[in-house]
Amino acid sequence: MIVSTIFWSIAIAGMLMNVVLLALRVPPRPQGPAAARPQDIFLLMPMHDEEAIVQAAVERFTRLQWPLAYGRLHLVVVEDGSADSTNDLLTQAAKRHPNIHVLYRRPDVGGRGKGRALNTALAYIRHHAPHDPARTVVGVLDADGEISAADLQQVADYFAGDPAIAMVQTGVAVLGTDHWLARVQDFEFSVLNALTQNLRSHLGDVAGSGNGQFFRLTALARIQWGTTLLEDFEISTRLLLAGYPTAYLMTARVRQEPTLTLRTYFRQRVRWATGGLQVAKLFSREVWHSQQLRLISKLEMHWFMALPLTGLLLLAGSLFTAGWQLLAWWQTGRPNWAIVVILALMLLEYLFYIGLYARMTQGGWRAAWGLFWSLPVAAALVLPITIQALGHYLRRDDHWMKTTHGVL
Repeated sequence: MIVSTIFWSIAIAGMLMNVVLLALRVPPRPQGPAAARPQDIFLLMPMHDEEAIVQAAVERFTRLQWPLAYGRLHLVVVEDGSADSTNDLLTQAAKRHPNIHVLYRRPDVGGRGKGRALNTALAYIRHHAPHDPARTVVGVLDADGEISAADLQQVADYFAGDPAIAMVQTGVAVLGTDHWLARVQDFEFSVLNALTQNLRSHLGDVAGSGNGQFFRLTALARIQWGTTLLEDFEISTRLLLAGYPTAYLMTARVRQEPTLTLRTYFRQRVRWATGGLQVAKLFSREVWHSQQLRLISKLEMHWFMALPLTGLLLLAGSLFTAGWQLLAWWQTGRPNWAIVVILALMLLEYLFYIGLYARMTQGGWRAAWGLFWSLPVAAALVLPITIQALGHYLRRDDHWMKTTHGVL
């Protein structure tokens, strides 16, 4: 009875949570006058050993057909102490394009984390932004990040429509989804992350999520990126604790490369999980006692920060209770029909999400079948990822291992 109750609780809570995620509407985008649009948008792009994609990144920026009605667009690249030819390639690009600014960090201080590189660019912008900080927007793109002019205009219009907003996080899509591991990551970003961020839009705690973060410069007057391995979530937490509102823009997307080997995928997820635990250590108490956040927002943020542990416990609990019930069924020969119904509903829920992704991406049944078998493979990595992340955290190992770009 105890095991059945635990199983029921986990399964039903998960189903109800998914119903809530799917039922929530996307908040309307605020509308503002053209006169309130940003006068300058600075795109920050850290680069460390990126010689394989420097040229492509520069070309993507220069191809943007940016209308003058939306102000001036700048690219600030931080050459973060690369050991390859990234430095030389960026120097040549800066000579050809006056709105590309390259900042250089020495090899002895570079390559130690994205947050440090972004702070170098932020210090530069604080001193060289030509217009009102309230009408200056700072965006973050990885070296593989690609955003269209139309999506970037949506970001500018969002800041114009809500003068109080401090951060806008766009959606993220993954390129090259013919590969099974790329498809898994695209599902994570396009479906799971999008639904979670939409929920946060209603809770008031939208978080930074890698590529596609945009900030009003006034909000960064005294707040900057930290040194944890999850610097995007860290800076959004700092903003929320300071009382700055954040928002999620689902209709705009930044496209990025996937990781295409289990080794690089594993390394990336270990870094994220370790970073979440680091942020929890730094801000857990402050978040809980914050007067700026609602209780439900605090609970969601704590759940996310401890996801390496909570996710593992949830997975282990589900597998244990399901196995226990199946063992009892085999021993007694009498099925527990309540458990059978729940397992059937969970399978239908799983199939629904796969179908939802296939419809969103117009991938058809081939994409659905590929996701059907590949998601369990990725889920099997949760245990070793969590164990290694806990080891890094307990050893205080904050070594930053960058994601490999230029795989497509």
